[in-house]
Amino acid sequence: MPESLFENLFVFEMANNHQGSRQHGLNLIAELAEIKDRHGINAAVKFQYRDLETFVHKDADDSSNKHIKRFRETAISDDDFLAMIEAVRAVDMKVMITPFDERSVTKAIAHGVDILKIASCSAKDTPLLAAAAATGKPLICSTGGCDVSTIDALYAYLKPRCEQLAILHCVALYPSPATNLHMNFIDRMMRRYEGVTIGYSGHEDPSDTGIVTIAAAKGCRIFERHVGLPTDTVTLNGYSMNPAQTSAWVLAALHAASACGPTQDKIITEGESSSLLDLSRGVFARETIPNGDPLNKDQLYIAFPRQSGQAAPGTLPEGGMATLSYEPHAPIQQICDNIVIDYAEQHMTTFRAMFNEAGVRVLDPVGVELSHHFGLENFSQTGALLITAVNGDYCKKVIAMLPGQNHPEHTHTDRDETFHLLWGDLTLVLDGKDKQLQIGELVTIKQGTGHSFSSQNGAILDEITGSYEGGTSSYRNPEIQKLGNDQRKTKVLRW
Repeated sequence: MPESLFENLFVFEMANNHQGSRQHGLNLIAELAEIKDRHGINAAVKFQYRDLETFVHKDADDSSNKHIKRFRETAISDDDFLAMIEAVRAVDMKVMITPFDERSVTKAIAHGVDILKIASCSAKDTPLLAAAAATGKPLICSTGGCDVSTIDALYAYLKPRCEQLAILHCVALYPSPATNLHMNFIDRMMRRYEGVTIGYSGHEDPSDTGIVTIAAAKGCRIFERHVGLPTDTVTLNGYSMNPAQTSAWVLAALHAASACGPTQDKIITEGESSSLLDLSRGVFARETIPNGDPLNKDQLYIAFPRQSGQAAPGTLPEGGMATLSYEPHAPIQQICDNIVIDYAEQHMTTFRAMFNEAGVRVLDPVGVELSHHFGLENFSQTGALLITAVNGDYCKKVIAMLPGQNHPEHTHTDRDETFHLLWGDLTLVLDGKDKQLQIGELVTIKQGTGHSFSSQNGAILDEITGSYEGGTSSYRNPEIQKLGNDQRKTKVLRW
């Protein structure tokens, strides 16, 4: 199975909505295929398998449980299931089966299932979980009625046994009132269950497309709903969508995913920049300014509109020099972006935001400093934030790096150190060999080993060493090596 099997997967849950009729099921599959093709989606049709002879207790009758009568009335043969499965494959949709007993797991495998599903009611059914996991098939689990401890146990049992695992937020009310959906729990699942795909299985009002947009906006990658085909003799239940509602549901999820974008980065488009340029003011020369003369406030004025390449208000340094000759009312064409009055405070503001985003807290540190090997003005390219959290019999520092920042090659002459990546990405170079650290990974760097490190998108890591007295780093670059600690580090007084 490809790695993208679960990526934006729409699951059409047929359940018993074939009504016990092969032809009705085939008619529904044809409707679903048309929706799949219209929207160009990754889709699966899901069936439910029960071995009724052994699944239902021999003494149970239709009056003992409301579902027994429904299961028996809509039971169909293996030949009918195989015909519907063949129809699903013929229209390039995946076959997904929810087995409710071990015999049904065996039958699902014999029928060539692509994905197995564990229903919410089976989340604690260890024999069934074991049988499903043993097949090696991708596994999707619903969690209706499951508290966090139950989902933890499900995750702990299945994660080591399943190469591809997904967990769906679900509320087992049929239909589910919006006030009972607890969609914010999806955020917690995203953080808590690493290495699995998180999705949403809904039972809300079939005409409510707002809920699936919330699921998509929160990052769900699997969307599941009960679907059916009403006729003159078939009336759908209160949580199954008809084809028109199904199409609207798919479209709403796709629209939300498109609006959210593929990453959490903010991409500034050329059109957006152009629009703002048309609305902003620019800096103009009030009088003739020869090349090389100082740019004084009295010689300049601000007016609308700003031209392409023109300096914006606040982008010229005080006391800067003209790099071109300017006639009166000419646009000033030299730009100095990121004018900084206090380099250290600007960088600390960024680091505080990074720590908030990462959820990393350091209270009452022993010391905070910016390590800048080529000056604070070049800190964005070279250096790191160093927070000393503990310095006694051992030393623990928290190191943070900005996106695109590197820390030059050096060795320590008196100690080993261990890096523990907490957040972001870090490339560690040990004796000339690159190592890409994974979040949570620990690497010990032996005394005397040359090492440097860098981050593409920003990083926060722990550094654990023996007691630190300062001044034990030997840099390969002689220009850095000749600098004292006070020349390449700036203490930060306010963390």
